[in-house]
Amino acid sequence: MNVKQLREMLSRELRHLTENEDEMPASQDEMEMAMNQLNFIQYAADEIEEYLEDNQGGFPEWLQNKLTDVHTKMKDIHAYIEGERR
Repeated sequence: MNVKQLREMLSRELRHLTENEDEMPASQDEMEMAMNQLNFIQYAADEIEEYLEDNQGGFPEWLQNKLTDVHTKMKDIHAYIEGERR
């Protein structure tokens, strides 16, 4: 087996492992991390909401862009969960 063949074989194996990893259930450590992340998201959302209310709409455009990114990701997660419930 030459280097090129070995590289291709390793690349195929890595893709296979990565594809399967997304389908594996989360470990207990990952569950705790996810809950901590959600708690922070709730806390941060409250702080951001308060900031926006205090500034009566006067905030930088980059902030709106970041909120749009987060909103899109949260909608994707929510849509996945809703689909799982059906």
